[in-house]
Amino acid sequence: MISNGVHIKRIREECYKLGLSDKCMDKVREIRDKFLKKRLLSQSQMVPKTFIAGAIYVASVLKKETRSQSTISASTGVCKASIRKAYKIITEELDL
Repeated sequence: MISNGVHIKRIREECYKLGLSDKCMDKVREIRDKFLKKRLLSQSQMVPKTFIAGAIYVASVLKKETRSQSTISASTGVCKASIRKAYKIITEELDL
């Protein structure tokens, strides 16, 4: 499970590897914070690595800095199917 303060470094590293802006990185953190606040991570049973990859994909789309699922998959080591599933859960639970 992701806790406050954990994985910020990984989020930053992945966003920089993908060439995403600080605004996009902030959106990933915002998504993470909303999930933590709603206690959705434990309910969704997503592993942190998958959640981060999905949150990066969601944020990149919302901030119009879209990276393909394939590109995010290659960078994070999370398969495209898991990114799609995480995307669906995140967007539905947060009404995005």
